[in-house]
Amino acid sequence: MTRTLLLLLSFFAYATTARAQDWTTIPLGTSADIYAIENTPLARHWVAGDQGFAAWSNADRTAWVSFPTGTNAKLFSVQEPTGFAVYFGAGGGRVRFRVYNGWFDRDIPSNGDFRLFSRTTSGVIAVGVGGQIFATTDAGNTWTTRASGTSANLNAGEGNVSGPALIVGNGGVILRSGDGVTWTPKASGTTADLWGIAQLNEVNLNVYAVGAGGTILKSVDGGLTWTSRSSGTTQTLRAISISKQTQDHLLAVGLGGTILRSTDAGQTWCRLQATTANLYSVEVVNDTEFLVAGTGGLLMRTTNGGGQCVM
Repeated sequence: MTRTLLLLLSFFAYATTARAQDWTTIPLGTSADIYAIENTPLARHWVAGDQGFAAWSNADRTAWVSFPTGTNAKLFSVQEPTGFAVYFGAGGGRVRFRVYNGWFDRDIPSNGDFRLFSRTTSGVIAVGVGGQIFATTDAGNTWTTRASGTSANLNAGEGNVSGPALIVGNGGVILRSGDGVTWTPKASGTTADLWGIAQLNEVNLNVYAVGAGGTILKSVDGGLTWTSRSSGTTQTLRAISISKQTQDHLLAVGLGGTILRSTDAGQTWCRLQATTANLYSVEVVNDTEFLVAGTGGLLMRTTNGGGQCVM
């Protein structure tokens, strides 16, 4: 073996170890896939996933404790629009509502798979298979259907139960509402399935969507119009999050351990290296602290921005 090759192998081993040290794996005590991470009005965070698994963190997100949810359904999403009132759901339409330490069944009147979203204390919206949209404003006691105008599967949403709000789905579908009731399609410029969307609030007009084939879309007018951004990957991206510190820092994650970081409001992206496992969820706590979660109970955390870019 030549000296040059030895040096290259040594450098690769060093770089791989250095990148691994940028991320800490947090044991959750489960092999269930983790589909959702939710920041809360308090300092804690929630995760939720397959087999009814759920856990919450301490204030600095270094320790996590799981708890029974009373269901074995897939928990595709977790939403805490107000302190101590949390919605978990909704594989097969199953929704569990937690108030302090009490649990209640709040199932959607459909057995399809749904994702929940909410930015307000008044309730949540559920989006799912076949273009179905349901909304509740009374903690899930009643669910009202909303006409979507599409039969495409809807995969994620962002916004308020009473509007404004946005939904993304298969085939490049993007729906926008000003009141949470009436939804209109917006041209996305893509036919790729869209899996994730992020907007801090309706005051900040920047919105981002991600999906199949490394698709990244950005809107600067609250979701009225969209343009594509080069991601540098063809892997499917499943989720995206915006920093709560400065809104120009973002992270998008997806299959094959794909982690993409932007520090210029989504104009350019570079790849970080932490894992090869499929990632389904991400939370950007601030400009340097990120949480990513995915297959096999994986939860990883970095506090230094994820290390150096590898592309």
